[in-house]
Amino acid sequence: MKSKAQIAVTDLFIAVFIFMILIIFIVIYLDTYNKRLDESIKYQELETIGFQITDMLVKSRGIPPDWESNISNADAIGLAGYDRILSYNRVNAFFDSNYTELKEKFNIERCNFYIVLTAINGTAIKDIGEPSDGDYSVDINRYVLYQNETTILKFTIWE
Repeated sequence: MKSKAQIAVTDLFIAVFIFMILIIFIVIYLDTYNKRLDESIKYQELETIGFQITDMLVKSRGIPPDWESNISNADAIGLAGYDRILSYNRVNAFFDSNYTELKEKFNIERCNFYIVLTAINGTAIKDIGEPSDGDYSVDINRYVLYQNETTILKFTIWE
């Protein structure tokens, strides 16, 4: 009778041990899944913000349309004279602006950004912001006309 009880206790310990390993495996898997989900959500959020800002910059004149004369009164900043054709005066006013003020205008105070207008050959024409060194970064390139030349507006947003 004693040997059967010892076998039952040994079986119980083995079953509990296997159960605990299974529980630990599930907890680790769920934690890893949760981290991946958080990363995906952050990336998608930055991507959405980036697309919204670049759309506004390359497709809109801004609000009011003459915001470049006084950026502090601008409700929305747009660089376009026409859809994807950038205005020389707006581009100059934008790239001469204060980086912190632009973050406030874009409503992205918790993020950083870097915008560079480059020629097709890769030569930088103008830039503003801080190059990316964050954990989460999204790059968006928009082809536009600037001074009758095809150029690329490169926008990077990062946390």
